[in-house]
Amino acid sequence: MSVVGQVIDFYDDADYSCLKKVAHPTRYGDMHVLTPEEHASLNDDHFGLIILTKNAHVVRKFPLNDEGHIHLAAQYFDQNHTKLSAVEKVTAATHIREACDAYEIEAPQSVAKYAEDGAFSNVISEGSEPPWFRHIRKEAAEELSKTASVEINARLSLPDEQYALVLDGDGETVRKYAMPDKDHVKIASAYFRKYAMDLSPTHRHSFAKNVMRRAVELDADIGDFSHLVKWASPHYNDHVDAHLEQRKSLIPRDEAAQAVLDKLASQRDVADPITFAEALHEFDKQAGIDKYYDRGVTDPWASVLGIEKQANWSTEVDGDTVTADDLMRVANSDKFRSHFGETFQGQFKKHAVSVFDSLPTPEKVIIKQMAMGEI
Repeated sequence: MSVVGQVIDFYDDADYSCLKKVAHPTRYGDMHVLTPEEHASLNDDHFGLIILTKNAHVVRKFPLNDEGHIHLAAQYFDQNHTKLSAVEKVTAATHIREACDAYEIEAPQSVAKYAEDGAFSNVISEGSEPPWFRHIRKEAAEELSKTASVEINARLSLPDEQYALVLDGDGETVRKYAMPDKDHVKIASAYFRKYAMDLSPTHRHSFAKNVMRRAVELDADIGDFSHLVKWASPHYNDHVDAHLEQRKSLIPRDEAAQAVLDKLASQRDVADPITFAEALHEFDKQAGIDKYYDRGVTDPWASVLGIEKQANWSTEVDGDTVTADDLMRVANSDKFRSHFGETFQGQFKKHAVSVFDSLPTPEKVIIKQMAMGEI
């Protein structure tokens, strides 16, 4: 698909529809907007992407001539990179990130992701792959071939519970991101940290939940759980009401839908967070709100799930009440470290409630017994 005629950067955005989605559009109010003559007079190296079209035209995108334009280039790439081909994404992202680094500007996740492969030049020919891009593809294919034959047979015997994603459709089950050991759990966690927003909301939830569960099972050190908790926590976050009100603002004239949303909100005290998030997802689909996910509306799982304030938390285990204070007290004990290991102890200290809720019942009973002085 050609970029010609599409909104790609600031100078394509005639009605500022993309600029309105920028987090802080007023930041660029003092930026000097280039006239067509000034735009044409910029050197080629002041652009993130230059395309030589099949019709022998030169298309220059993402001006990087000053700090304001660099900020905007990063934001417009983030919004519009799906309109670019693979080689165009890598080329533009590489040069935008270099400019961001020079001005100490934090690049969006999409820029950082596609800039990793690196491009040698900001000039490409439409529809072709330059040598550097073919080299990247060749390296990736060679690396895959080295490991694929060894891993395929082993992975066929793994149960579904050892995969981050298990997808059913058209009579076929597709399993992705095997986690047979600690190293693979770390790889899956790192992948999710980097590419979560490339997954659908439903798959984000499943992926995060399965990685958290598998990390606990294997005592795998995946560092901070926060990138997973957002989509897999068994608790409500503190901003559920705000996310529900935001949805109401999108359906101001649909009183029936608003009534359904109010009824759903009234069930929050009796519904577990995962069930509530799934019900909200169904509401969003029926109300047509799901098309705004990641474009102004937070998906249902991120809207609902999060780290509960531990001070108010308690649960029943084997006839006894266990509180957050009980968990933290036992987490710091030598007995806990001896039984569960130092890595698991470190993770438990950071997210005691979330980790405890993800454990199988026998492990919960052991921790309860430690807390009660029974063992």
